Amino acid sequence: MLFSLADLAGFSGLLLAVYTAYLQRRHNFKSLMPIAQIRFYDYEDCVAVRIVNAGLGPMTIEHFNAKNGSVIKHNLIDWMPPHPQSILWETYYEELKGVTILPNEEAKLLVLKVDEVENAEYVQFRDKVRNSLSVLEAEVVYRDVYGRSMPKCTRTLNWFGRDKPKQKIRYFN
Repeated sequence: MLFSLADLAGFSGLLLAVYTAYLQRRHNFKSLMPIAQIRFYDYEDCVAVRIVNAGLGPMTIEHFNAKNGSVIKHNLIDWMPPHPQSILWETYYEELKGVTILPNEEAKLLVLKVDEVENAEYVQFRDKVRNSLSVLEAEVVYRDVYGRSMPKCTRTLNWFGRDKPKQKIRYFN
């Protein structure tokens, strides 16, 4: 059985096509990879925790955990103190399983925001919320558009417990 030069060229072309398809598939997986980040706001008028997709592909949340030591809850709102009648949450999630976040988009896990910062009741409640958040660790387990599990994203929320200045900020013109 003899192989001609044409047979060798055809077989080489087939191998090259298979290898190119493999490289393209690997590139597609990498180029559509989501990257989860847990970010937060901690301002006088707004306290918020968000999950941001900083990658290039959509991410679907498998589960979210908020831990305080060995106690685990699947959202942040269950860790929060009861709110006064005059103050409401702007938004929060009770269940995150199955939520899909597109690239450069976010899911706001918990947002407390007011227009009037001088409200004493709000200030007291905001500080209770900060204290509740400061002992937690947030964890997001998610997958990509192909259904592959991505590395979990974990971040401590101890930033909310830092020492804050006791004086008001002065604005100079």
